[in-house]
Amino acid sequence: MLLFVSKPDFDKTMVTIYSCSFPSEVYPLVARLEVEEIPCTLANDTMISIDPLISNALGGVRLNVPEHFEERAREVVKEFFSPAATTYKPEDIVWKTDYDEVNSWCPQCEAYPVYVKKFSFGKSALAVILTLIHGISVFFFMSRLHYCASCAHQWKR
Repeated sequence: MLLFVSKPDFDKTMVTIYSCSFPSEVYPLVARLEVEEIPCTLANDTMISIDPLISNALGGVRLNVPEHFEERAREVVKEFFSPAATTYKPEDIVWKTDYDEVNSWCPQCEAYPVYVKKFSFGKSALAVILTLIHGISVFFFMSRLHYCASCAHQWKR
C-alpha cells in the first residue's frame, strides 16, 4: 500500500533570492545561509546535475527561502558576493618590488597578504650549481622566511 503525503505549506511561502546556472555555484551560499540559521531549498539542482545542458531551459538553479527570512537572506547574499576588503596601504609598494605575495594568512593576526622575500642572485645561482652537480634540486630543501605586511610578524614554513 502506497501512502501519498502532500507537500507542506512551507513551499507556498518560498521566495527566490538567487539563481545561477549550476548547482556547484550555489552550494557555498547555501552553507553560509545555514550558518546564519536561515532555512533554504534549491529548485532544479538535481535535474541540472543530471543534465547541465538544460540549465537555461529550466531557469537555472534557484535558491529559495521562506518569506519572513527574505530580508536577512538578501543581506547575506549581498555580503557573500561583496568584494573582500583589501589590507593594502600606499607603503606596501616596497613589498611588491622585493617580495613575492603568497596565498596565505598570518598565523598571528590572520591578515592577508603574506609575503616571501624573493631569491637573491647568490642563493639562486648556488642552488642551480648544486642542482647541476648533484642532480638533486635543492630548491625543495630551502626554507623561506614569511613576512606579514600588517603586523610585521616573521615565521618559517
